Amino acid sequence: MPAALRMVRSSPIAYVDNARLTRFHWVLLTGIVLAQILDGYELVTPSYALPGIGKDFALTAGALGLVGTIQNLGLLLGALIAGNLGDRVGRRTPLALAVTLYSIGALISGLAPNSEILILGRIIGGIGIGMQYPAIFTLIAEFVPVRYRSKAMPTMLFATGIGTVVGGLGGVFLIAPLGWRVGFLVGVLPIVLLLWVWRSCPESVRFLLLVGKTEQAHAVVQRIARSQGEQVEFVAEPVVTATAQAAPSTAEMGRLLRRHLAPLVGLTLTIFCINLSNFGAATWIPSLFIAGGATELRSYQLTLTSAVISTVLAVIVSMAFLDVGRERRFGLAAVCAFGAVCFGLFGVSFLLNWDLMIAVVLSALFAMAASAANVYYYTLATELFPTAVRSQAVAYATGFGRLGAVLGPVVLGLLLGALTVPTVIYIFAAPMLLASVFALTLIRGRTRNTSLEASSGDEALVETEKAPEQEVR
Repeated sequence: MPAALRMVRSSPIAYVDNARLTRFHWVLLTGIVLAQILDGYELVTPSYALPGIGKDFALTAGALGLVGTIQNLGLLLGALIAGNLGDRVGRRTPLALAVTLYSIGALISGLAPNSEILILGRIIGGIGIGMQYPAIFTLIAEFVPVRYRSKAMPTMLFATGIGTVVGGLGGVFLIAPLGWRVGFLVGVLPIVLLLWVWRSCPESVRFLLLVGKTEQAHAVVQRIARSQGEQVEFVAEPVVTATAQAAPSTAEMGRLLRRHLAPLVGLTLTIFCINLSNFGAATWIPSLFIAGGATELRSYQLTLTSAVISTVLAVIVSMAFLDVGRERRFGLAAVCAFGAVCFGLFGVSFLLNWDLMIAVVLSALFAMAASAANVYYYTLATELFPTAVRSQAVAYATGFGRLGAVLGPVVLGLLLGALTVPTVIYIFAAPMLLASVFALTLIRGRTRNTSLEASSGDEALVETEKAPEQEVR
């Protein structure tokens, strides 16, 4: 006979926020980590494919920049679609659509007979990647216990970083010897994650409570409880407003977003500037190494080395410092300023003809700063906004911020044809400094180690009492 479950008394949200990490959480996080690894692979593959695409389709630097950046336009569209969909029908559906679309986009890209079809494939793949981010980070924020939230976000960064390393390995061992098409076709593999989404990824408890699906919310909480040998007797049920018996209306969502307009604008501008520098650099890093005298294969190896170093350092920095300081904005501003300095020195290394390995280290430090900044702003995006519009707020801030990722590679590619490499790099270091300023001046609020309801001022899910979990005797 199975052991008797220990009975505890708690509200649904309090139980989710104070649970131990159990098999339930590890299965959920494993699926998300795999999705992020594949997502990271998809993001960097165009960087390694660009030299081969340029040769096969005889494209100019400006046209190549468009190929490299066009998926970021898809990311914007995907984020906006997923944000609205996630706050209306839940977090799982956008995630399932995301996995499907970026697999289809990879297939079209790998089989593309010309640059026009290739661009179409990158847009579709970008939409899928863009839809994944709001869904995944919202699910993490709403399921991971409060005391582990600041560790879960860097884990997602680590997963994306692993994906970029896998993409680098693909560049060295697949794209260099076999061609750029093989690199894209490997991106079809994420379609197998659909099975995990429907079998093991539950709907958010907070979303289910918000739309009045209390029984389903209780079932998910009991699933978490069973994984730690408990059963919950629900008390102190959330007070649900009149608008929370179905998905909130468009007018109500608009009211909530306007109320949180300052942090939304601040995050969007910060992310825009980070992406302008980061994606502009990341798309062209292999080409910059080639311009510095490396062969194509050597440039891939150097880029891969930089990706490995930056991923490890970014996880260490995020784990160590995400909860340091009164507010997360100070850490965000610091890593952005550090990234600007490192990228400026990266330009100096080309100007003074320093050894390429010094350039690799500086490139890695810049990428580390940009990656750590991602952890800060995604964490803030999930903490500053209420449940009814959390997915949309994440989508709007990160989606419109992606416009920087759209512009960066194109502008950098055009500038490379008109200016010296060091000058272009100096220009692209400046947006990181602006991101630091925006983070300091426009983003406010203490969110560390507090419930999402407290950090966002959520009126739709306010618990009538904050009684701790108690055992029923």
